[in-house]
Amino acid sequence: MSNITDADRTFQERNYGRENEAEVYAEKWFVENNCKFAKYGFDEKNEKVDSDIWFKLPQFIRSTPDYIVYRNKVVFFEVKGYRKEIKLKEEDLKVYKHWNSLMELYVFFRNFDTNQNTILSFDKIMEKIPYCEMSAYEDNGKKYYILKE
Repeated sequence: MSNITDADRTFQERNYGRENEAEVYAEKWFVENNCKFAKYGFDEKNEKVDSDIWFKLPQFIRSTPDYIVYRNKVVFFEVKGYRKEIKLKEEDLKVYKHWNSLMELYVFFRNFDTNQNTILSFDKIMEKIPYCEMSAYEDNGKKYYILKE
């Protein structure tokens, strides 16, 4: 098994000819928990938006939640897979705050090291953020929080 994570790869390496494995696990969880769901956000691995268009879109549009999910109520779901640690970009959290104001937002995290799933509401994530370590990606300088499970 490789120690290289998706965060260590380029955007093209992360997305060319691959499926979003975390979304596969999220959809399995939705089915197992009797949730109705619809794909909502952009699919960076299949029906891609050309990069000439993508980077001209407002961040709010690029960070559209991945799913609309219904069980007891209708909510947004963002899906994130990771190895080693959860990294949440500062700019994404700002946008998620707006999505959460429209309809409650949850994040499904898939840990590929332990094969565990964790689901947190955006509000619960924001309660944890003040206690998180912060860092930045070397390639683009974007700041992110390291969320402890």
